[in-house]
Amino acid sequence: MPGFIKPQLAILKDKAPSGAQWIHEIKFDGYRTQVHVDKGTARIFTRNGHDWTRRFSAIAGSFKLRSQTIFDGEVVVIHEGRTNFSELQADLAKGRQDCVSAWNKDPVFGVIGIQSGPRDKGPQWLPSSHGSRGWDAGGGDDW
Repeated sequence: MPGFIKPQLAILKDKAPSGAQWIHEIKFDGYRTQVHVDKGTARIFTRNGHDWTRRFSAIAGSFKLRSQTIFDGEVVVIHEGRTNFSELQADLAKGRQDCVSAWNKDPVFGVIGIQSGPRDKGPQWLPSSHGSRGWDAGGGDDW
């Protein structure tokens, strides 16, 4: 399993490129992360390679996949239908994870996510934008 992989970052431009060869994604206002899953154990890295597995332990605990997989995504707090970076920072400063969501940027399968649910239910996988790639927390036997 490779270690941290430096991600591609967006470059500010005056105009978005056009054409069928380009894929565009929604900009989430959160922390860019990589989730490294190695046979049921997950580690979460920031875009600069810092290990934040403890800070995002609820999310890390949801990746119980038997595979070796790296997810490139964003950890966010959604408030009134929008991501809110200030609320994410405030929740993390208080040690809260119950409103934190993780979104995977995957152009093949669409956006999938997990969200910390009510404390008695734990994190829940959210359905993908294609409607076919959602799982219950704890993964599934298809991986």
